[in-house]
Amino acid sequence: MLSRCSMLLALATLSAAGAAAAAPKDPVLDACLDKADGVTVAMHNCYAAGFQRADARLNAVYRRALKELEPPVRARLVAAQRAWVTFRDLDCRVAAEREAGGSMAPLAIDECAIRHTLVRIDDLSDGK
Repeated sequence: MLSRCSMLLALATLSAAGAAAAAPKDPVLDACLDKADGVTVAMHNCYAAGFQRADARLNAVYRRALKELEPPVRARLVAAQRAWVTFRDLDCRVAAEREAGGSMAPLAIDECAIRHTLVRIDDLSDGK
């Protein structure tokens, strides 16, 4: 049986490959980043606002999904969501570490968190 750490690593590997190819776009974020013109602080502000929007959407979709499920399935979704948050946070730390602590490290975390959140919204929405 796989340990929790092994399962998260396997999920990270699979999700990173799939998320990079299928990540939805946020046109508001894209426009903000264009206006930021490469200024790190401005870019971080764009990502912070983008994450707030994505997180609010995710919470709404998650609450709607919970309401539609029977109690045993609902409990599994709650456990899955908690594992997903752990995975997202760990995976985004890895993205930052690839930047070796440079000024782009916080932006890598920001971008990663938004990307994962947008993909999770799609996963939970199931076309709704």
